[in-house]
Parts: sequence; C-alpha cells; structure tokens
Amino acid sequence: MDSMITQDLKMKVYTMDIDKKRQLEAMGFQVGSVYDFLGSSKEEQKIIEDRIKAERKKELKKKTKSKKKSKKYLLLPINSDAVPNICFSIADEVYQGKNHKSIQKTYFKQRIENGFDDTETWHIDRTMALFLIPRLKRFIEVNNGIANGETQESYDEKLRFIINAFENYYATDKYYNCSSKDQDTLIKDVKQAVEYLSKLWFELWW
Repeated sequence: MDSMITQDLKMKVYTMDIDKKRQLEAMGFQVGSVYDFLGSSKEEQKIIEDRIKAERKKELKKKTKSKKKSKKYLLLPINSDAVPNICFSIADEVYQGKNHKSIQKTYFKQRIENGFDDTETWHIDRTMALFLIPRLKRFIEVNNGIANGETQESYDEKLRFIINAFENYYATDKYYNCSSKDQDTLIKDVKQAVEYLSKLWFELWW
C-alpha cells in the first residue's frame, strides 16, 4: 500500500482552482483530491490521515525540542560569585521594598529580553569598567603575545594599571571615603587608564 500511495501521489495533480483544474484536465492530467486517486475506503483514508498526523507530530516535536534547549540555556546554573561579572544592573539596589515591585518587574523583564536593563546605562562608564576588570585580569593570565611597541613587562604593567584604576574608582567606595586630593588622584588615574586602553585597544587579543 505504501509504494502504491507514493507512486500515485507523484503522478497525480491536485488543485482547488476550477480554471486551473480545467486547464490541467485539457492537458491530460487527472485532477482531484488525494482520496479520489487513492480510493475512498476507510483503510486508505486512515493511512493518509495517519501519515499527516505523524508528520505534524514530528514537526511539533522538533519545535518543542528547540524551545526546551532555549529554556535550558536560560536556566543554566551560574556561580553566585560570578553574577557581578555578567550583570551590572543596580535596579535591586536602588529600588528596594514592596513599593517598587512594579519597576523591579519592568527591569527584570528587560534583563530577560535584552540581557541588561536600563540601569546599566545610567552610568555606562562604570558598567564598561566593571565588565573589563575581570576580563583583563584573565587576559593577563592567558595572553601569549605582546603589543606592538611594548615589552612583556610594560604591557602587563599598563594592563594592571588599568585594572587598579578602574577597581579603585568604580568597584570600591574609596572615592567617597577619602580627601579631595585623593579623589583627584583617583580621577587622574582613571583618565590615564582610559588613555592606555585607547592605545592598546587593537592589541587586546591573543
């Protein structure tokens, strides 16, 4: 039965358009429903219907499997200590308590949809610095090259200066707990770090 069905399906043409049907009939084609060609017995109809159901089930299974993979990706466990290295939102710090549930929900939705929320753009230099700090630390450990015009020592020294300057200003409370003179030094170091970073920018690969 299967071979007969396959052969007939290849040889026959089916269309619902009347004008097209007449045109095809005039050309010698047989036009009608699948059942017309394969017979209208319940057994034959059941074979066709089962095939259709099987194909739909197969397609649905593929889509479901794809969705499950996506959900698994979103639910991958992450070490709590590593979260600050990938999420720089300050929504939970700024909006605490029951009175801010609505805005917390909004920012949570943004993180799910975009991977970040609007609070990361409030102080985007801070966001970028915090993103770079752990990655530059790791870069020094795994890098196997030297930037043009630098020695291994000078290259690492500048990278460590960038890390320290960013950490002191952005990742600690030092700026708010020191004299105005020390505050000026912290700002000066960050500016120097940014200058180093701009000169080494195209060398940060291995």
